[in-house]
Amino acid sequence: MKEKIELLYNKNRRKTKLKFKKVLRFISEKIIHR
Repeated sequence: MKEKIELLYNKNRRKTKLKFKKVLRFISEKIIHR
């Protein structure tokens, strides 16, 4: 049970990291292309 929770947590963290990177890239591109 505990391992399952940790696995889910790690998956979610990876997803949020990816989202965060995408958002950062998007913002930086907007700033550059102003």
